[in-house]
Amino acid sequence: MDAQVTEGPKFVFEVFLKHDWDHEGRLKVLVKWFVFPEKESRWQLAFSLHIEEIRKYCVRKRVNLPTLTRGGVFSSDPVDRQA
Repeated sequence: MDAQVTEGPKFVFEVFLKHDWDHEGRLKVLVKWFVFPEKESRWQLAFSLHIEEIRKYCVRKRVNLPTLTRGGVFSSDPVDRQA
């Protein structure tokens, strides 16, 4: 019988509630997770989320689109920061 490898639970985001920048200039978003109450929302660094959804959020909220660095980190020039 083959051993099955099971991964941890998969969480699906419902909506990004707001955004901010961390002390290193990386974009972070407050994520409301599907089937969890809003009080369970958590801040996540943008690079850990789906890039296309982050792009859509930035366009919708008129946030200057951050750049994706080689390290996979979203960052922006401090002059471009908008909350």
